[in-house]
Amino acid sequence: MRSAGVRVPIGEFRGHAGPVSCVTFSPDGRWIASGGTDQVTRLWDVQTGHPLVVLEGHSFWVFWVAFSPDGRLLATASADKSIRFWDTVSGEYVDIIVDHSDWVRTVTFSPDGQLLASCSRDGTVRLWDARTRDCIRVISDRLSEINSVAFQPGGSMIAAGLCYGVIRLWDHKTGECLRTLSAGTGRVNSVAFSPDGGLLASGSDYGAVHLWDAESGDCLFVLKGHISNVRSVSFSPDGRTLASSSSDGSIWLHDVRSGERLALFEGHIGRVDSVAFSPNGRLLASGSDDLTIRLWDIESGTCERVLGRSPPYAYSAVLSPDQSILAVGHSDGSINLWDVRTRTVLRTLRGHSCGVFELAFSHSGLLLASGASESGVRLWDVTSGECIREMHTPLTMPSSLSFSSDDSILRVGLSGLEDGYYDVETGQQLLTVSNQVQVKDGDHKWDDCLQDNIDAMTNDTRVEIFVEIAYLEVSMNGLGIEDPSSPLVSLLRSYVTNPQWVWIGNGVWINYAFTEEGLLKERARQIISQIKT
Repeated sequence: MRSAGVRVPIGEFRGHAGPVSCVTFSPDGRWIASGGTDQVTRLWDVQTGHPLVVLEGHSFWVFWVAFSPDGRLLATASADKSIRFWDTVSGEYVDIIVDHSDWVRTVTFSPDGQLLASCSRDGTVRLWDARTRDCIRVISDRLSEINSVAFQPGGSMIAAGLCYGVIRLWDHKTGECLRTLSAGTGRVNSVAFSPDGGLLASGSDYGAVHLWDAESGDCLFVLKGHISNVRSVSFSPDGRTLASSSSDGSIWLHDVRSGERLALFEGHIGRVDSVAFSPNGRLLASGSDDLTIRLWDIESGTCERVLGRSPPYAYSAVLSPDQSILAVGHSDGSINLWDVRTRTVLRTLRGHSCGVFELAFSHSGLLLASGASESGVRLWDVTSGECIREMHTPLTMPSSLSFSSDDSILRVGLSGLEDGYYDVETGQQLLTVSNQVQVKDGDHKWDDCLQDNIDAMTNDTRVEIFVEIAYLEVSMNGLGIEDPSSPLVSLLRSYVTNPQWVWIGNGVWINYAFTEEGLLKERARQIISQIKT
């Protein structure tokens, strides 16, 4: 392996209509399986980059994919609370397990292929007979949801990463808890054993990667490099190298024996949720919320090809005040300005490095504000297409944008709990204020700042949804959604044809990609419970 340095991908796979949450190689290294928030699983040919088959059936995010050791079966875990099994040769659906009561975060086969382990937000790890799909054992941790689970090669241990900085090690034959490891604060998002079963790696929030002695539980190294939440960890087949990926968009390789940083892989323009080595150890696959899967050459780092590129997806759109121009923000960070009358693109604005989720015209129509998932806000001259100002916001994606009536101040929703106000002329932040909704004793109470925001943005659909949900909770003294004709159900249904995540305030997003009324009602209950104080 070459000395530490920045590497580039040798291949890039595009096809998912949403963030890619998981990737893995088949045991023979010929295929890559990927799953994402678009609810589908895809199989790819590693050599050609061509998509082989699309596996459809889940009704919510696909969090994890796992091949059986013989490569004939693929298991997928989803936020729809189910585990599905697929024949990898025919692409046909084989079976389904619906036993968890909440999101299924990870599934993994035992090294001999006889068992399947699954973990869930319901706080359980479940062990299944991989052939009959019968549940053999339920291991519970009632204090926390469980994010990741892994079998120890050559042993009877399973490791599970929990949400409060803890890793549990259980004997999967007896269900006995062998030891508990503390990885600090925050969620443990990923755990992985080395191929010989002697080491355990964990990736946690706040950039923490720990390397443990699996038998003693001693922490050998805390590996440095990431500046944000670590999403995935993976050992190379020879057990000498550990790869980790992060919300900061980076992938690091570390030497397991010394803890030394070997290489930094950069190229994704979004959070990297998953990394996996090929069986021969020469390639590394990564999946990101920038909608791509990338292949990295461990040795050379050279870019050989970009495969299966598809057009960027539209993430946001807004009309100018005189309705003559339509601005559309895309997943690749570009913004197209369309002439509404002629239906032609007037100009393309480029500057953001990833998806543009928020757009707002000034009242004069001369300025356009854009917010992207890299936590930046830009101001554009609509006539020239030039970026005239960049506003640096805190490390959170802008959730809403609006101009004051005289176009001198830009309001930026920085999170569900606060707004930032920026001087349009200088780009300087003027103040930050809270915008929490308070629902107490049956009264509908808004703080003054949020009420001002709502008054100023009566045409903003997101705010209308936010007000509608809060109103239903207060005025109907309950969920208010049992009647299919209720306003909330009608409101959610109206967006089913345009699946996307949409911010509605107070830390809550709605995914409109629901197809069943039961799921609509269930999600509505979750939304309402989240906005209570």
